[in-house]
Amino acid sequence: MFDAIVVGAGISGLMCALEMQRANLSVVVLEARSRFGGRIHASPGGTDLGGSWAWPGDSPNVLALGRQLGVETSLQRTEGNAYQVQRGSVRNIGPQGGSIIPSGPGAIRPNYVELTRRMMAQLSDVRLDSRVLSVTMNGHAFDVVFGNPNAPTTIQSKKVVVAVPPAVMADNIIFSPPLEPRKLQKSRQTATWCGDWVKLALECKSPFWIETGSSGIVVTSGPIEVFWEGGPSSLVGLGVGAKATTFARDADEAMLRQFAIETLSEVFPRLQEELVAVHIHAWASDKETYSPTGRERDYGHALLREPTHHGVHFAGTETERMNGHAEGALVAGKRAALEVIEALRADICSDLMGL
Repeated sequence: MFDAIVVGAGISGLMCALEMQRANLSVVVLEARSRFGGRIHASPGGTDLGGSWAWPGDSPNVLALGRQLGVETSLQRTEGNAYQVQRGSVRNIGPQGGSIIPSGPGAIRPNYVELTRRMMAQLSDVRLDSRVLSVTMNGHAFDVVFGNPNAPTTIQSKKVVVAVPPAVMADNIIFSPPLEPRKLQKSRQTATWCGDWVKLALECKSPFWIETGSSGIVVTSGPIEVFWEGGPSSLVGLGVGAKATTFARDADEAMLRQFAIETLSEVFPRLQEELVAVHIHAWASDKETYSPTGRERDYGHALLREPTHHGVHFAGTETERMNGHAEGALVAGKRAALEVIEALRADICSDLMGL
C-alpha cells in the first residue's frame, strides 16, 4: 500500500512525486514509455526535441530547481544575421533572430533532460514500461492496474495523481467510479500543449555558421518553418501542424538529410560536409502525448485541475493557467502534491476523531 501513485514520469509527475517523497510519503511513479521525461526529450546527441527554454521573469520554478540540482543553463544564442529562404531565393534579414524563433529574446536553455535525470535519481520507485490501464476505488484505497493487458499488475495506494495530457488520460485510463461526465468531456477535448509540434535536430561537427556571422536562424516556407541554434554544434528546426507531422512520419534518415541540405545549403554551403546526424520527433505521432480528440486550449480550466471527491488528483501543464513549457508543469506538480499531502492529513485527523 503506497500513500500515492503518480501516473506519468514527465517533469510534472516527477515534481509531484519529489514533493510528496520530501513530505515522507511513500510514492511510486508509473510511466507508459520506456523513458522518463515526457515532453522533455532529446536526440542521442543531446539536442532538444521537446522542451527547450525558460525565462528569468516567467520561469522561477524551473530556474530554482536547476540551481537546486546543480544543472547548468546557457543563454539561447541569437546574435548575428538571420535569413529567409523562399522558393530558392535567400534574403539576409539582419539581426532579428530573437523576435523570430519561438523563444523570443532573453531565453535560457536549462538542459531539461539532465534536470529530469537528476529528479529521477532522487525518487525511490519509478517504473517504466508501465502503462496504467485502470484506477478503481476499492474501499478506502485505489487499485491501480498497469502493464501488459494480458498479464497486468495491480498495486494499491491511498491517493492517485494523474500527470499525463488530459485527452490522453481520457482515451486510455478507465476510472471506477467514473470521472464526472463534464470533467471527462473537458479532458477529452483539451489539446496537448505543443502537441502538433515537430522538431528536427541537425547535429554538426562544429558551429560553423558562427564563422559566417550568422545566428543560425533561418525562416523557410517548407514543412520545417524555422531553424535556430539548438546547442554548441547543432541546429534545430520547428514545424507545426499536419503538414509537418506528415513530413516527419514519411521521411527516413536519408530523406531528412537531403531535405536539410537542400533547404539550408544556400545559406550554409558547408552544411553537407559538417552534418553528422539528423533526428526528428513529431509529437502528434506520440500516442503517450497526443490525442486527436483534443482541440480546445482552455488551459487551467477548473474541470481539468479539480480533484475527484474520492482522491484522484490531476497535474500536467494543461491544468494550469500558467500553462505551457516546463514552468506550468512544475507548478501543477507542486499543487497536486500539496493537495495530496493535505488530503492525507485530513484523513488521519478524521480517523483519529472516529476512534
